[in-house]
Amino acid sequence: MISFGSILCYNKFTSIITDTEMNISTSTDQNSKYESIAISLKSMLESGTLKAGDKLPSLRKVSIESKVSISTVLLAYELLENEGYIESRPKSGYVVLSRKTGLKVPTMPKKPKLVSSFGIDERISSLLDSLQNPDILQLGTAIPEKEYLPIPSLHKNLKKAILIADSHNYQNSQGYPGLRKQISLRSSLQGIASHESEIIVTNGCQDALNLCIQVLTKPGDLIAVESPVYFGILQSIQRLGRKVLEIPTDPIHGMSLSHLEDALNRYPIQCIVLNPNFQNPTGSLLSNENKKIIVELCSNKNIPIIEDDIYGDLYFTSSRPLSLKSFDKKEIVYKISSYSKIVSPDLRIGWILPGKKGQELQKQLKLSRLALPSIPQIALSEYLKTSYERNIKILRRNLSSNLAKIRESVLKHFPETTSISNPQGGLVFWIELPAKVDSLLLQNEAWKYNISIAPGPIFSGTGNFRNFLRLSGGIRLTPKVEEKIKTLGKLTAQLKHT
Repeated sequence: MISFGSILCYNKFTSIITDTEMNISTSTDQNSKYESIAISLKSMLESGTLKAGDKLPSLRKVSIESKVSISTVLLAYELLENEGYIESRPKSGYVVLSRKTGLKVPTMPKKPKLVSSFGIDERISSLLDSLQNPDILQLGTAIPEKEYLPIPSLHKNLKKAILIADSHNYQNSQGYPGLRKQISLRSSLQGIASHESEIIVTNGCQDALNLCIQVLTKPGDLIAVESPVYFGILQSIQRLGRKVLEIPTDPIHGMSLSHLEDALNRYPIQCIVLNPNFQNPTGSLLSNENKKIIVELCSNKNIPIIEDDIYGDLYFTSSRPLSLKSFDKKEIVYKISSYSKIVSPDLRIGWILPGKKGQELQKQLKLSRLALPSIPQIALSEYLKTSYERNIKILRRNLSSNLAKIRESVLKHFPETTSISNPQGGLVFWIELPAKVDSLLLQNEAWKYNISIAPGPIFSGTGNFRNFLRLSGGIRLTPKVEEKIKTLGKLTAQLKHT
């Protein structure tokens, strides 16, 4: 069993925490509180008082000793984990790492930011333009390579769907009943009680997001999002006339609970949009404990959550992570998703598993559109029924192997001060470049070599993350792709010294 060093070691820890207690308790700034705890622990780690393999005291114990909240201690531990000093292990808590093996991951913002104006459309227009050029290698997309996807199986089911559609007349604004049944069945496997009559089929995940925002909020309302956040979420909020509050999000643990709790008390937040499982762009995964806490926090304030769970099935561990909806007792979570990332990007089918305002969503749906085309829905329904489980296992295996290879390539070819996330699922990496490197300038240079990336500023309404970028893990690492990553690393090194 891993123990917390010796009794002398533990006494030293208690002494150091007690010595800093007055500084911590007299500060009203949470950043100062968690930083004080982190500094105290770091001094023990660097002096050798705490050694590799030692188990840190529990969050509750440090909370009591330092007279701060558990969420503040958690923030301190997460800071040390990001810097490669410690790691969280199942059933063991936080354990000290060897400094040689410590994982360095990208940093997260220090505080929430209210977005007063957007420049997001302007920043992403050139990126979207590059998608139309077949000569450019798309190293910034969040889509698997087509050879990873079950296209032949889908084509087979499309032929079958044509025959079924010819013999029936399906015109239902809520979606094809057979598809809604399959979605409901899969939700039940995740511990989510649902009925096919609740499911709403949409024209992709973005359509599902737009519909939820329209029903759950009104123009001028404030919506909290992760930071960094997928730019499509920012676009939807902006175009629907809502405001954005960006909450710091950790590349390992997801949205900061302490910052979220503080924001809920400070700002008139009307809704939260969350991507809890393998978040785009960081790849972070909220723990079940944190998911439960977030749902409880929002339930207590009756604030709805729009949960984007589009990457949940792309896990590389032994079991699928739970969704926020699994912890939803008061029907405040509106789960949205799509099969475009795991079946075909051309299959623009999304869906909503609503909360308490399901009837209002259905009414809004009838006002905004007629029924969706039936053939793609029938084809997807048949595919989910017959081929999905087999093919998704193959896709997970291929992606897990490919992401590991791409990550190794980045570490090999980029400057040493580069940090990269280590996602346990999903499709993307979040990379922190050396401080002097502007990813927008890097994008311009990369285009000269027919390389496209996703620069950090497109993932924030404030234009933050200048020295960050999102890199795709869905492109197979061939010698050509390896060479392009090498070129990107060289360009990064050049910009570092300009």
